[in-house]
Parts: sequence; structure tokens; C-alpha cells
Amino acid sequence: MNTVHSTPISIIITQHMSEQRIDNFLFKTFKTLPKRMIYRSIRVGKIKINKKKVQPYYKLKIHDFLTMHSIKIEIKKKTFI
Repeated sequence: MNTVHSTPISIIITQHMSEQRIDNFLFKTFKTLPKRMIYRSIRVGKIKINKKKVQPYYKLKIHDFLTMHSIKIEIKKKTFI
């Protein structure tokens, strides 16, 4: 099993990003991440707004500071016989 670690990501919310839910913003921004991983990361506090844990229905505001910490992706190799 290979493990890929991403570096912390910081985003300052601008006007065109504001007024949408954090989960929907993350789905659009990081299209390759599975939805369950985004929800899990929000729930356990790996994704924070202004250094605080938030709920998936949190609406982004102008000048919010979004931080994503060490989201771990595990890649499993399949073996065929």
C-alpha cells in the first residue's frame, strides 16, 4: 500500500468564492478528491476556517482563511491471479 501526503493548503476566500457552502466549494476546487474524504476531513478538523473546525454546511465569507492539513490518500495495489 502506497501513501501519498499532501502539503498544507491555505486559501483566502475572495468575493467570487464567498456565499457558498464549504463542502460544495471543496468539491468544485478539488475535483479529484472523493466526497467522502472531504466530508471526513471536515468532520475530524483537518479542514478549518479561521483556525476553527466548521460544519459542512458552513457558508464561506469574504476574507475567511481556509486551511487543509495533511490529507492522507492511500493507494492500494490490486493483485490479479
